[in-house]
Amino acid sequence: MPIAAGCTERQGTQNANKDFSVAIPSLVVASINAKLRWDAHWEHVAHDTPKEDKPEYAYQNIRTKNYFWGDGDKVWQFLS
Repeated sequence: MPIAAGCTERQGTQNANKDFSVAIPSLVVASINAKLRWDAHWEHVAHDTPKEDKPEYAYQNIRTKNYFWGDGDKVWQFLS
């Protein structure tokens, strides 16, 4: 990494250390936040009604034309 004009190698290293001293705690805080939100989401999903109990309405499965891979009920061609 090039060193700025009038800057010693030691000063360049100190600047890099300042970057890490901000980045590492930021990553830790972001990771904790993500974990808390992940847990809260799955706690919410656990209280939701099971998928089998939800009614399937006709308007949720309307297909006016077939997909280019077939009828749309299968995702991959090798599954048909």
